[in-house]
Amino acid sequence: MWKSVFFLLSLLCACVVSCVSFRGVPDGDRAQYFIDAEKKGEFTCFNNEKVIPFSHVNDDICDCSDGSDEPGTGACTLLKGTELRLMNNTWKFRCVNKGYEIQEIAHYKVNDGICDCCDGSDEVGTVPCVNNCAAIQDALAKARLEKEAILREARKLKQEYQQMAVQRLKELEENIISLEEKLKNETAEAAIVDAELEKMEKKEAEEKEKIVNTFIKWHEDNDNQQVCLNVTERMTCSDENVRRMRPCFDRVERYTSVVCHCADPSSPTERQFNFSCDHDVLDCFYVCSHGGEAGISVPSDGQYFRLDEADELRMKKSDLRESIEKAQKDLEFNRMVASKNGTMEFNLRLINGTFSILTNKCTFEFALFGEFNQLEGNARHKVGQFDSFGESLNSLWSQDGLDYTVLKYKYGAPCGQGRSRSGEVKLVCGTENKVLSGSEPSMCVYKLVFQTPFVVRTIRTSA
Repeated sequence: MWKSVFFLLSLLCACVVSCVSFRGVPDGDRAQYFIDAEKKGEFTCFNNEKVIPFSHVNDDICDCSDGSDEPGTGACTLLKGTELRLMNNTWKFRCVNKGYEIQEIAHYKVNDGICDCCDGSDEVGTVPCVNNCAAIQDALAKARLEKEAILREARKLKQEYQQMAVQRLKELEENIISLEEKLKNETAEAAIVDAELEKMEKKEAEEKEKIVNTFIKWHEDNDNQQVCLNVTERMTCSDENVRRMRPCFDRVERYTSVVCHCADPSSPTERQFNFSCDHDVLDCFYVCSHGGEAGISVPSDGQYFRLDEADELRMKKSDLRESIEKAQKDLEFNRMVASKNGTMEFNLRLINGTFSILTNKCTFEFALFGEFNQLEGNARHKVGQFDSFGESLNSLWSQDGLDYTVLKYKYGAPCGQGRSRSGEVKLVCGTENKVLSGSEPSMCVYKLVFQTPFVVRTIRTSA
């Protein structure tokens, strides 16, 4: 009888030791504890520095320098050294949570008087914990269903956008062909216009030379005639004050008030003829020669002479140059976008328009691949122009070192202390294109969170 009692007590003690020893042990490491417990009753530290009785495992005393003997307590969390596995993020305390989802926490949270595991298995002998695993699992299940519904809708929208992407690529290819043809034709037309303009400008120069020669000869014949003495120009149409003296041969436009001072052959005094604004175009040489009548006698000096035909060709050349430059830029842009086909950037360029959000301080608005602005009252501050994607090798959307879910905006308006504004737009998954939040995490640096169906992973299904 006593032997039976002793045997039962031995089994009970073994169970208690085993249960305590395995507390907090992740599944991947349990084999080492089981083997030592069952075969030798000893535990070998993971770094092989020593062997201890298995009863010393999880006894709240740190025996191994790597902390491997205390998987279920916080005894080794203060140890230092490169071999301290408990300081590694992969080495966690495994909550019991029997029948519920796996939960792991940092060892320093074990027996700290705060219930971290949903079943309270991290707190033994410290504080009473309520088992909330069922309620938490129900909440997680509900959240999971809601997330799955969002993902389904987002994937559906993404498929629609992918169909749009096919159409967009077709449009780009058609645009490229059309622009190439346009450039070819307009370049040829520009060459013809250049040749015609060269001939017309030669003719224009010959005509201008004739006008200049006529002007020079007229002055040679008339400069010595003492008909007009001088011309005074008024400050304004009604002002009597003299603004400046002008030569007699100057043309006086209708918006200028002048007095022509003329010689009088029959008298030693001069004759004056006043012209207020809105008179006909005149020169005082003509006025003095014709008894005060407004008119023009001095021929043009040819300074502004231009043939109408030459002006038309110059205008046509200018229009063609602008059209060719625009076509070249459009062609370059269309080729660039088409080259991104099949990438995240190509898809994102399908999102048109400007998006905004009102915060408690200001309004932010931005366009993908366009401008990012901050609006405060009537003031508008440029945060930046799209410059590049983020840099990351770890993002699910990383490619060639770029993170296509982060858009960088640079070269914004001055922001004091020699700084310029800059911004970042973070893309997250959602069922519509919408700004979720806007903030200024640091001075003159702004951040938006923008949801879009494009940031949803496509589920691959096997046939």
